[in-house]
Amino acid sequence: MFDRSYWFWMGGWSLVFLGLVLSLDLLAGQLGAHDPRRWLLMVPVLAVTAIGLRLELRQLRRLDELQRQMYLEAALTALIVTLGYSSAVLVLERFAAMAAPSQAWTMLVIGAAFVVGLLLARRRYR
Repeated sequence: MFDRSYWFWMGGWSLVFLGLVLSLDLLAGQLGAHDPRRWLLMVPVLAVTAIGLRLELRQLRRLDELQRQMYLEAALTALIVTLGYSSAVLVLERFAAMAAPSQAWTMLVIGAAFVVGLLLARRRYR
């Protein structure tokens, strides 16, 4: 379903994105809380995100009909699971039952739910 080219480009993109976010987080910590330059830190994040979207759309166009269906089911699984996770966190925060978790957890939930959805779809269409 995903060829070596996909893993090469998306793996590279993931490393660049992770490095960018971590380095910008360190840089943001050095700026003051109300420093307007903090908004400029979003520009590279949005640019790299747009590149990632372009890479994913390119891969999606290369898939055949069955592979697209499996990808769609995996993406929908990730969307619904993440929506449930975010809603549960919001409710627990409102009741002061927990502190707000890091957004890294949300990204982990999205990725894990996509993989689970893809595995379920592959099993269904085997």
